[in-house]
Amino acid sequence: MKQKNDRRLVLIIFGLVVLFLYIFLTNLLCCGPAQYSKDPKSVIHMDLEKIYSQGYGITNSKEIYFDPNIPLYGNEVIGKIGIKESEMAFGCEGSICDKFFLNTQDFETSTNFASKESFNASMVVCGDDSRTQGPRYCIGFGKQGDEAERACRSRCRLT
Repeated sequence: MKQKNDRRLVLIIFGLVVLFLYIFLTNLLCCGPAQYSKDPKSVIHMDLEKIYSQGYGITNSKEIYFDPNIPLYGNEVIGKIGIKESEMAFGCEGSICDKFFLNTQDFETSTNFASKESFNASMVVCGDDSRTQGPRYCIGFGKQGDEAERACRSRCRLT
């Protein structure tokens, strides 16, 4: 009888371990790690490339880290994507705009900027390659994802 109970206990423990591994691996493969990056240039570049290849759309917001020692330059963000700097614009909404060296008006005309301090921000890339006036591709920043999305849509005049 004791042997039978020991086998049952081993099988129950084995089953729980298998279940735990299944849940862990499913979450890892499904959802991956949290969307956070200390390299805003590469994150923006990847999302910009995605929107460029689709021709239209908006990405999910991602949390990125700004370092005052690492400025963002439009030509570096674009890289080898077939976008001209004049077709791209940055937008900002909310209190986070004060953390950049540029004021909100300068976001309208500049594709280069730096942060005054280290901080996390939400970022969204959006675009519409059929636009004939104004920027075709925009990068919006905000403290939260909804602010970043509004900044992006507003700057690119997307509905």
